[in-house]
Amino acid sequence: MPMLETFSRYSALLIYPGAALLAALVLTKFCIRLFPRFGLLDLPRGRHIHRHPIPRGGGVAIIGAFFSVAAIYAIDHGSRTGDPGVLNALWSLAPAAAVITVAGLIDDRVELHSGVKLAAQILAALLVYFFAGGIRTLFGFTLPCWIALPLTTLWVIGIINDFNLIAGLDGLAAGLAAISGASLAFWMLLSGRQPALAGIVLIFCGACLGFLRYNFSPAKIFMGDTGSMFLGLFFAYWSCTHISHAVTLTSLLLPLLAIGVPVFDVFLAIWRRRVRKLLHPDSAAGIMTGDSDHLHHRLMRRTGSQSKTALLIYIIALAFSVFGFLVTAASSALPGIVFLIVLVAIFWVIKLADIELLDSFGFVVNGLAHPQRRLLLIAIHPIIDLAIFSTAFFIVYFLCLRRHPTFPLLPSFAVLVAPFSLVFCLSGVYRTYWLRAGINRYYLL
Repeated sequence: MPMLETFSRYSALLIYPGAALLAALVLTKFCIRLFPRFGLLDLPRGRHIHRHPIPRGGGVAIIGAFFSVAAIYAIDHGSRTGDPGVLNALWSLAPAAAVITVAGLIDDRVELHSGVKLAAQILAALLVYFFAGGIRTLFGFTLPCWIALPLTTLWVIGIINDFNLIAGLDGLAAGLAAISGASLAFWMLLSGRQPALAGIVLIFCGACLGFLRYNFSPAKIFMGDTGSMFLGLFFAYWSCTHISHAVTLTSLLLPLLAIGVPVFDVFLAIWRRRVRKLLHPDSAAGIMTGDSDHLHHRLMRRTGSQSKTALLIYIIALAFSVFGFLVTAASSALPGIVFLIVLVAIFWVIKLADIELLDSFGFVVNGLAHPQRRLLLIAIHPIIDLAIFSTAFFIVYFLCLRRHPTFPLLPSFAVLVAPFSLVFCLSGVYRTYWLRAGINRYYLL
């Protein structure tokens, strides 16, 4: 009897993902035939790799297969156990997913302005915050609303665009999503964090694998922004949930490393474009200007094959996940092994980031040899402002808050001081020497 109960409990974690895979296969085949009639075609141009028009917007197949099968799973689980948690999780994701799906489909058809897409992503992030909770606690410290809301918004937008930028190679985004989802589900089952919700993540993996059948090189359909933004939204939603429940750094590590490849690639892209802009200030290219130096572009120049490149990046994604498992497992028992793992990972990342590091080294050498007054001013002003913020915080803390049990020193400093410094840097207020600033810069400040 116990064996039968165990089988009935965990068999759903195989049956429903398999059903999602079959549903995605059928829906993707349908999209391949139907979408060209509605003008959903990706024409080869610019930095595109493909040479023939290919249907896009296939992310609809992933979304349709996922939500249809996940709804059945949630209803079945609720009727058997009386636990509405799975259905509630699905409902809390649905509003944001609807916004992303509509915006993605329109963009795949008429190519929306980047500002309109950003507005849709912000709306989706707000829906995640109000329906799913967002990032309201961090390391057991409750965040005030004025920090939790923008932090959740930035996080959701960031992860959405991570997957949006990585979807430049046949089968890459769908394969990475399946690997990342499987790693996340395995960690949820292993750690005992609401194992029923792992079924939702596995259903998502099944839908991605079904789509991958027609998306792997040579691709017969692209997921478009519809699919890539939904993949990012899905992982942003689950990572928000785990961030809010996590109380230690190691408990945060694996969910973040499960999506390590797209996060790593976007971080290096921002770093690369920023450094090159500083090296060549007169260039028209900026931080939002696309290039052909993403991780998959560089690896494909070495391998000469889309399929080999995708498989290599799959291996890198698995390595990120295994690294997270090793650190999580060894953190309490063998701190020395954790140090060695981190050291090996650092050298491995340096190997992958050769272009960025060479550019950065050139910038540093050039800056030290020929320092510019403007760069010195830009560099010193954030330091002065951070010192002022920190001094004010420590004065107030030691005079008023030191004995208050809900205001520990380091979390309070991170929550109350870091957002001001971060917003100042991201807003661009340091790009102008303020003795010569125009009135528009004061509006920005």
